[in-house]
Amino acid sequence: LNNDGTPVEVIEVTGRYFGPEVLEAQGRIFLSQDFIENAPIGNGDITELLKGLPGIQSSEADNSLSSLTDIRSREVSISGGKAYQNGFFIDGMNVNSRIDPGSSSVATSSQNSVAGHTNEFFLNKDLVESITVYDSNIPVEYGEFVGGVVESQSKDAWDLPSVKLGYRGTSSDWVEFHDIYGDNAEPSESTFEKPVYDKHQYKLQLAKKLENGRGIGLNVNHTQSTQSIESLGVLEDTDSTNSNFMLKYDSELDWFDHLSVSALYAPFEDHDILNDTLNSDYTTKGGGYALNAVGHRNLGWADWKITANTRYCENSRTAPQDHFSWANVPGKDWADPWATVSKEGAYGDLDTQQITYSLNNKLDFDANFWELDHQFSMGLQLESQQIL
Repeated sequence: LNNDGTPVEVIEVTGRYFGPEVLEAQGRIFLSQDFIENAPIGNGDITELLKGLPGIQSSEADNSLSSLTDIRSREVSISGGKAYQNGFFIDGMNVNSRIDPGSSSVATSSQNSVAGHTNEFFLNKDLVESITVYDSNIPVEYGEFVGGVVESQSKDAWDLPSVKLGYRGTSSDWVEFHDIYGDNAEPSESTFEKPVYDKHQYKLQLAKKLENGRGIGLNVNHTQSTQSIESLGVLEDTDSTNSNFMLKYDSELDWFDHLSVSALYAPFEDHDILNDTLNSDYTTKGGGYALNAVGHRNLGWADWKITANTRYCENSRTAPQDHFSWANVPGKDWADPWATVSKEGAYGDLDTQQITYSLNNKLDFDANFWELDHQFSMGLQLESQQIL
């Protein structure tokens, strides 16, 4: 009560910090499971979680209307570097693509190439337990980069729920767009094109805890996006699908202190058309599969970590082999009446594959001399990679 006897209203405000956890090492940011689960997302890919972190910048195209239906992983710049200059890892496995990674902005309808990407696979955040981002002071075991490093740790089999189902979705029917123009602007018909789209995402998690500290888990995520575009005077549906299937075995009672073996299948497929072109349906495919094994063992005199994996990814297109430009005359007059030609067909098939075999060993030593604690690391990496 106040001195005059009137009651005082007491308001108690409580809050919880939500943001990245910066560890003791300068240049390292740690994203916990709490951050990953609660961060606002669109597609839910791993790199989408990095937007807004210090020193990380996403593409301006991420804010465009076309990004609403693009379900490929977002590309990010770390400390001003190019997206393809970064190193991306999951469970110690490098997932950088060398199939023309600088051409991600190239149209999928390009005559002589298929748009590349920084990553071999478009991985969803539901696969991972934590993410560590390095923009400086990067550990020596990470190679094949000149920018920053993004290391993801997948969920252990025993950390997955016994059964979990999930669904997310959006649609242009659920969204209201507002046109904003300047005082003297007169909007034209093409000033603002409202997209027509649907996006659906399904997930399934299964886990079985076995005897003697072992477990097996399955993590499935499937995203489908459909967009309607106007071509030759009618609306045509185009669609993309991206799937993640990860089967993982974890054990703490084998010869290794912790052994993890995972099989990943992550295909991407896009069905599209050439605008205002008859019989131009084409399909682009990306993603692929990987088998990865990680073992940790304390040898007494050192901590040993071994990572062995094999990976396959593709970047291909299937399309009609011939492209024609017909004179816009009766019988060939499906184009706009004001056009001089009527187009038909597409630009043919293209196929590029990347096959990788990798073996990494790392030893960490602890020593004490001159009354100081010292840590030393040494390792060996063997890798074979083919691009066909």
